[in-house]
Amino acid sequence: MITTALHASTPHSTLRPYVVRAAVSVLWAVLLAVTLATSGSSASVPALVIALLVAYPIVDLVASLVELREPRSGASGTSSLLVLNAAISVVTAVALGVAAGHSAGAALRVFGIWALLTGLIQLSAAVARRRSGHRGQWSMILSGSISAVAGVLFVQMGGHAEPALTGLAGYAVAGAVFLLIAVHRRRTPRDAGAAIR
Repeated sequence: MITTALHASTPHSTLRPYVVRAAVSVLWAVLLAVTLATSGSSASVPALVIALLVAYPIVDLVASLVELREPRSGASGTSSLLVLNAAISVVTAVALGVAAGHSAGAALRVFGIWALLTGLIQLSAAVARRRSGHRGQWSMILSGSISAVAGVLFVQMGGHAEPALTGLAGYAVAGAVFLLIAVHRRRTPRDAGAAIR
């Protein structure tokens, strides 16, 4: 899902990448849903769908690299998790291109494994940041947990006789919603949100 987590001292001007990331996720979900709806019931995965599947972990890779550039990522002890997430996203993009060329089920299984792993990474990073006193981490904790559960479900769905890729669109939208909640929490005054971390 969304693997970045906001820092407590992030200036409002640097929240823009997170909003852009959320918007890209929603756009990706719409494109995927429309493409799947118009492609009919072909046994093979359409080329545009393959391209969209490959693009999603690449967007996550870019988000991790952007966050790595922030000096606070090292201070919160999450830089190694971001590097790991970036590496997993690169491998996943390649694997999705190969798997989607075989079948929708194979693509779902690869996407599911990626969602599980990156969800656990996001969960770990958010918990570490919350323990360090950073606000706005509960939405990231929930997002990482849901991503991990969704990953397991996608792997299971990949084994169905007629696996559907449409659930991935809902996954992307859910990730965008949780990220926007974190951005909103970050924009609230510190003393107003100090009770909920």
